[in-house]
Amino acid sequence: SPLSLPPFPRRPPPASPSLPPSSLTPSTPRRDSHVQLARQARVSHDSCIGAGSIISDGALVEASVVGANCVVGPGCVLRGAYLLDDVRLEAGVCVEAALLCDRVVVREGAAVRRGAVLSFDVVVGPGHEVPEGARVSLYRQLRAPGHSSDDDVEVPAREATSTDFELAEEDEADDFGQPPPSLVAAAASLAAGSIPETAVGFDTDVVGGLGAGFAWADDKDSARHSLFPSATGHAAGEEGESSDDEVNSAAGEAGTTDAEVAQAVGPMFKREVGETFLRCVKESIAHDNVVIELNGLKIAEDRTFADCARYMLTTMLGLCLPAPTSCRSEYRELYTHSAPEAGSREGLVELLQRASAQVRRWKALLQKFLRSEDDQVEVLLTLEEFCSAEGDYEATGEHGPVFAHIFAQLLKALYDEDILTEEAILQWAAEKSLAEEDEKVFLRKAQPFLSWLQDAEEESAGSGSEASSDGDEEEA
Repeated sequence: SPLSLPPFPRRPPPASPSLPPSSLTPSTPRRDSHVQLARQARVSHDSCIGAGSIISDGALVEASVVGANCVVGPGCVLRGAYLLDDVRLEAGVCVEAALLCDRVVVREGAAVRRGAVLSFDVVVGPGHEVPEGARVSLYRQLRAPGHSSDDDVEVPAREATSTDFELAEEDEADDFGQPPPSLVAAAASLAAGSIPETAVGFDTDVVGGLGAGFAWADDKDSARHSLFPSATGHAAGEEGESSDDEVNSAAGEAGTTDAEVAQAVGPMFKREVGETFLRCVKESIAHDNVVIELNGLKIAEDRTFADCARYMLTTMLGLCLPAPTSCRSEYRELYTHSAPEAGSREGLVELLQRASAQVRRWKALLQKFLRSEDDQVEVLLTLEEFCSAEGDYEATGEHGPVFAHIFAQLLKALYDEDILTEEAILQWAAEKSLAEEDEKVFLRKAQPFLSWLQDAEEESAGSGSEASSDGDEEEA
């Protein structure tokens, strides 16, 4: 047949060199090689630590992302936190499910509660507690009476009319939207523990007496779109209705079901993961930094490691073919300009070689997100969708169906590179065997490889039995 590929070899090839145990062990956190991790610090396996960061003695980091050049002081506790670059947490700070942008400083003994967002250069005073859902910026929020949150404008605080706010008359925001220089200087002084020369009336209720920042209103719209809805219902509606009820009510009025919302979120996360990976390829970003970005995205969107791995895999396979219609122009140059002839044996061999090269190049990155056999099964199910243009890949303009011709060989390439284990592949096959006949298309395509796996396993078991028998005879 012109579409047939060379048969699988009778025996499996030599096992590919495995990664060091530290990169595959679930108990190992993802961290850059230049991180300073104190002996008494504890970092969970689902956390990521960026280059140049310091985690001090007694600190606890769980399910969190810490960017580059951050300092996490002694006894700090981070749970579900997302820290960008150059963040400094002094001793005894607690941050839970909150986002801290570049250069934020949280002074000793302070706490940042769930859902809070601290914008660039904000300072939280010693011992102060930033409340749940707070939004803090070095800009003051101005709102005209009756305007919705969509009309909020972030402006330099010097334009506010508050009488307790004083700045030099010549200070103005620059063309890039930075706060006035004297305001930045005041925040820097407070971050260093000194009193600023210019009196500034920051919102002490939200940042503390020696903090720097202004609160933004926490209205119904902001609660609805928050990544971390309030657990205490502080953003309840005017009639005591909880924010969750408001969201459900609004969805009902719009005729949107939970399933439709979930269906919309999938493609959005897929696009974000895909574009993050493509930017990694284009800018030659180090794998560790890509892991930090994707892990932060995973936490923010409440997704799984498998979600990151499966969308990365299909994106990298897509690089073997011309760019899909949905691809942004800045990434089109990364794709192959010509497609192999899928109707010929030579074309399929070329496609398989391209796919194998991509998998080999990026396997270390994929392996960081495949933590279990269940994760690998999820990847296989997504590969089916990709090859049949269904689910998240329906009407996206991607060329996944071309890979349907080499599905079995693609599984073997993933197996050879230690992306998929034999156990995960057989688990997927067992689950698919219970499906309806029209859902077994790729199970049938994979049958040559599955038979090869089973034959190799039987031969291995037979060799073991013979060796055992020979040993018994020698003893006799």
